[in-house]
Amino acid sequence: MNAIPPAFEILFPCAPVVARARRLVLAHPEGSWPAYIVGTESADLTGLMPASYLHPSELAQAAAFRFAARRQIFLLGRLAAKAALGSYLVESDWTRVELTHGIFGQPLVNYAASHDAEVSLSHSSGFAAAVAFPRECPVAVDVETVDSDRAATVKNELKFLLEEQQWIHSAAVEERAAYVLLWTVREALGKVLRCGITCPLELLVVDKIQRLADGVWESDYRNFRQYKCWSWIRSGRVLSIALPKVMDLQSESQSP
Repeated sequence: MNAIPPAFEILFPCAPVVARARRLVLAHPEGSWPAYIVGTESADLTGLMPASYLHPSELAQAAAFRFAARRQIFLLGRLAAKAALGSYLVESDWTRVELTHGIFGQPLVNYAASHDAEVSLSHSSGFAAAVAFPRECPVAVDVETVDSDRAATVKNELKFLLEEQQWIHSAAVEERAAYVLLWTVREALGKVLRCGITCPLELLVVDKIQRLADGVWESDYRNFRQYKCWSWIRSGRVLSIALPKVMDLQSESQSP
């Protein structure tokens, strides 16, 4: 399969958050599965009561944060996740969907009427993204803001393959965005593998990066060749989605 990823604007349209979930298709030669993606921004929290979308246990967790900034990050991520899961589960009362976390911090979905729903979420600088999907088809999302400090941190923390170094210093993409993109690609894989970044980051290295469209890139992994990652660079952010190489993530408007 060699589909072109949906445009960033298709994934994250401007709309009220309750109508922002975009239905995607996880396409495989032997079948297909639905997935929903949502992006939220800090402005979406204005005038929105946490009790309207948080499970009681999540309300207690939000109240326990000492710092308002940390609470805001939590609420923004939960709002994106609930909007995606609400569409996937066909559940309008988002308070009935509870998110907890596993031993490595991975989000876990508790919902009485379904046991197959999973969600991946990420947030950075007032933006959060979440993908709801069936457990048969592992998917993970990671988002980071492109700035000099973040790029410098990535440069210092990661060891890069020669292929990665050549791509970073090429004219294909602005250098700060290149560093941040490689971080998101590795972190998205760590989320798919359910270990996050607790494993040696050298295991998650990228073997090849190719341009698919303007601001859209596909990465292959050296040590986990069964996965690929699609990345979008837009408006000072990088968003990456890791998924099985044998699958494609299509919008409903794309041809199979």
